[in-house]
Amino acid sequence: MFHNRIEPDRPPAGNGAMQDNLRINGDRLSQRLQELAQIGRIAGDGVCRLALSDEDRAGRDRVVGWMRDLGLAVKIDTIGNVVGVRAGREHQEIFLRPLPRQ
Repeated sequence: MFHNRIEPDRPPAGNGAMQDNLRINGDRLSQRLQELAQIGRIAGDGVCRLALSDEDRAGRDRVVGWMRDLGLAVKIDTIGNVVGVRAGREHQEIFLRPLPRQ
């Protein structure tokens, strides 16, 4: 059986307290989801943004803009996957490796 889980080679610094302090601005999240839903909008409250279409590009561009507004470093791979990275307080790289099969 294939396992697609990954884990850091070493635990992150600190005691994990940061996770306890994470907050989501629900109003902003809802507003942005509604805004994104307007790109590629179709009848019946649906959305269609086919891969590599103008709507797909516009949706990704909107998300990239939001990420950059938040100060994230944005990376886009050759197929268009978007990854936003927030720098930590300490410069250290975390390498991911596949978990052993169980």
